[in-house]
Amino acid sequence: MRLLEKNKDTIVAILRSLKAKSVEVSYSGCGDSGQIEDVQVLDEHNQPIDIDGRCVAITRTSSMWNGTAFEPRTVTEDTPLKHALSELTYDSLEERHPGWEDGDGANGTLRIDLASGAFTLEHGTHYMETTYEETTL
Repeated sequence: MRLLEKNKDTIVAILRSLKAKSVEVSYSGCGDSGQIEDVQVLDEHNQPIDIDGRCVAITRTSSMWNGTAFEPRTVTEDTPLKHALSELTYDSLEERHPGWEDGDGANGTLRIDLASGAFTLEHGTHYMETTYEETTL
């Protein structure tokens, strides 16, 4: 199982235990810089659920220098839920839209429907359009 899928399953489980109905993580960026703008976890009445202080076990890969080479390793760490949702959004963006924060940038929202378990990434790429014309006067 890929780490992104494993982390999705773990996050869905904790959100369901909190009786969340949906999650929205908005992001934007341009000029080689991008950031999460907002993380909202909503209940069945579309009221925010306070997730401060809530943690989830997230699996990551990293590499460790063994004296001669870097060795890949997988670690699982307790992570604040808000940060885990942000990281999941960044991972989804890197998988589907690498470089999203470069140039004119992009913006969008990762939506999670807890009833179905569906993750939807709504993404808009920004670009500059130039119209060129030549006229002899």
